[in-house]
Amino acid sequence: MGEMSDKNKAMDQVWRTVNFIRKSFRLRPRHIDQADVEALRDKLGVSPDAPYDIPFNAGFDPDTQPTDLEIKTHGTVIASRDITPQTIVARIETVPSGAPVVFDIRVNGASICAVKPSFAADSSVLNAGTLVANPSIKQGDAVSLVVTGIGIDPVGAGLRVGLKGRAA
Repeated sequence: MGEMSDKNKAMDQVWRTVNFIRKSFRLRPRHIDQADVEALRDKLGVSPDAPYDIPFNAGFDPDTQPTDLEIKTHGTVIASRDITPQTIVARIETVPSGAPVVFDIRVNGASICAVKPSFAADSSVLNAGTLVANPSIKQGDAVSLVVTGIGIDPVGAGLRVGLKGRAA
């Protein structure tokens, strides 16, 4: 017998869950059709409006020790589902001096930030910036973290960014 597909595995898990619930609550069996099972699967899976966040790191060495930031694209991921971005959270290990650390989130090369997030010189407090009106990320879009400002002597180091969103 061959390996089960992901869909078959999901359906098998749903049937197991239905039977577990029936037995746990001593419910009498009733006719359960495919539509009932699919509805339960949808409730157990990622439903619309479920949290969906995308993390990025910049300015770390292979051992995850903070290193100086560089002005460049630090990471790109491909969205695995439609996402509605809501806000940006971030933390920096070494605060910049003389100028801010500024970064951007781009979707297929276009910024989704009306005001770019930043850390002011000599501050570890994030200015989260603002997103453009009604930002959206579609399945298959390339989502990137781009650092556009690094500070001056010392430059910022160890930037961790999270794009908070919801499944669309």
